[in-house]
Amino acid sequence: ITYGSVLKLMHEKTKFRLHSHEVPYGSGSGQQSVTGFPNVDDANSYWVSHPLQIVMDSFVFGMFITLLLLR
Repeated sequence: ITYGSVLKLMHEKTKFRLHSHEVPYGSGSGQQSVTGFPNVDDANSYWVSHPLQIVMDSFVFGMFITLLLLR
């Protein structure tokens, strides 16, 4: 996986896809809820990888993934 790759993340055993909703997380943090859903293939199921800058012993490595906003 390279930085900028668009992904769909699926649990191998259940085949549920990682899916975000327009529902705020209940704690009031302002973050969206993310769950696993079966047979979901819409804009809220696409994720994009980004570099994560962690420097250890002069090496930079890491990656994080966010929801790709297609709207």
